[in-house]
Amino acid sequence: MQSDDQLPLATWGQALAAARTEQGLGVVETARELMLSPSQLRGIEGGDMQSFHGPGYYFRAVQKYANRLNIVLDPAVESLPLTDSQIGMQRLNKNSPESHASATATLSRRQSTLDNGLRVAPFRSRSSRIGMVLGVILVFAVALGIYLSVEEGWPNKQNTQVTNGMAPPSPPGKSVEAIAIPVKPDLGAPASVSRQSPSPAAEPLLVSPSATEAVSAVEPLTAAPSASPEPAPALKPPPAPPPPPADIFEARFTADCWVEVRYKDGRVEQKVYTERDILTVPVDEIRSMVLGNAAAVWAQRRGQSFDVMTFAGGRNVSRISEGDLR
Repeated sequence: MQSDDQLPLATWGQALAAARTEQGLGVVETARELMLSPSQLRGIEGGDMQSFHGPGYYFRAVQKYANRLNIVLDPAVESLPLTDSQIGMQRLNKNSPESHASATATLSRRQSTLDNGLRVAPFRSRSSRIGMVLGVILVFAVALGIYLSVEEGWPNKQNTQVTNGMAPPSPPGKSVEAIAIPVKPDLGAPASVSRQSPSPAAEPLLVSPSATEAVSAVEPLTAAPSASPEPAPALKPPPAPPPPPADIFEARFTADCWVEVRYKDGRVEQKVYTERDILTVPVDEIRSMVLGNAAAVWAQRRGQSFDVMTFAGGRNVSRISEGDLR
């Protein structure tokens, strides 16, 4: 098994750097073309694989770089049997005891931090329990206050006086006075009655203001002459029906579609329509029409759906003539 220290990293890097310089290629442009970072490309030319996640990524990048420059590396990358796991085990075995000690110290610090967190957890749980108990007590106090208020009659306490038969007091400073209305003599009596002695004056009649308003409202009705009936309004003619829609062929597209329209006046229009385009053509002006991607066309004529696949003949190209639109 070959060690990573024995790999020809520097030899590969020098050969690749020399080939790139001879071909006049820059580091940034070449790295972008190989989908690598400039630091990774410089690492390959410098014989350093620290910029890669593992040796396997480094070897694949070196081979891609060599293929781009059209050169053959010596030795070839494919001839090395070394894998990522083998190089990782070699590096682990080369680590000094000091690195193992530092790793042990790091684990011990993490363990102590975890222990401290576990010690603090009970105090947090106790505080959360205390908060929960206080919340329950607060809810119980609010509910008790609402219950006592309802028992005392709130908010319907003021309405109980009206329901028990107590009328609201009348506003002060207002009184109802009786109004004396003299009774008018009957003017429609026969003439013989007028020879008799006149009857004594009638005593005034006391009525309330509401009765006075009723009498004043009735008197104009009896004295007003009968009104003549108003003539019936003339009937309006029914509205005219809307005009029929124009005979227009309209097409929308769900994908790119090549369209050719030949007009009766000799014009020919050819265009590739996209999803944002709408084709609108008067039917009277069309001589023929070709829809290249008929499956992506949704068309309508006079507001009604128009199936263009009927004229495709089992293919995805619809050819519509003037006679098809009649």
